[in-house]
Amino acid sequence: MRKYLKFTIFVFLVGLIVPAPAKAYLDPGSASFLFQILIAGALGTLFYIKTIIRWIKNLFTGNLGKKDSETENENEKE
Repeated sequence: MRKYLKFTIFVFLVGLIVPAPAKAYLDPGSASFLFQILIAGALGTLFYIKTIIRWIKNLFTGNLGKKDSETENENEKE
């Protein structure tokens, strides 16, 4: 009896581990949605990096408390 229980548990666990073939379909709408997510992620990352670089630049130039528009106005005056 114990042998059959171990065998049943083994077959059950192997059934969970071995994947069944997926019969999936990707239509053009889902592919374009995935493409849109990738582009938005890339642009968001670039914006974040640009913000960090600007913050570090302002930290070393002494313009940390000023907004970008104030910094640009001072640069135009010079």
